[in-house]
Amino acid sequence: TRTILTQGEIKALYETCSTLKERAILHLFYGCGLRKSEGEKLNVNDVQFRSKVLYVREGKGSKSRIVPLGETISEDLKSYLYQERKARYGEQAFIINKKDTRMRGDGFSKVLKELQQRADIGKAISLHSLRHSIATHLLEQGVSLEHVRDFLGHQHLESTQIYTHINKTQLEAL
Repeated sequence: TRTILTQGEIKALYETCSTLKERAILHLFYGCGLRKSEGEKLNVNDVQFRSKVLYVREGKGSKSRIVPLGETISEDLKSYLYQERKARYGEQAFIINKKDTRMRGDGFSKVLKELQQRADIGKAISLHSLRHSIATHLLEQGVSLEHVRDFLGHQHLESTQIYTHINKTQLEAL
């Protein structure tokens, strides 16, 4: 089973962020529910601040989708882009590594591990845990399964229902 973080643990991760980039990474994988490959492929022009949406141009199965950006996420991503992101000329990637080029999955995972250690979260977590966590939290808040499916970019409701199974199991464990 996938590890689901509590809302308190997510809050702790955010509170341990020391850079705009760390916040941006959490926002993309938790707040926007991106898959690792989607985070890797995300370009600057995919994040539309005026309309407060993020375009996933090539999700799983080459499917694209639009993810709404909340006010905080939008402002934090904008701050990262204009205050902290330093990229090589012509680099389109939204998240940049230390070499000023596109960050890959390992780089994202390393940032998450550092945040996890600082937040003192003892569970084994991955980028995908953030995606599972946002889905679970949305369902707990009463967001419909159909809306969560669209948010995550699932083709079938059955894929999204995996999250409700985890949700019930976890709720029984409490």
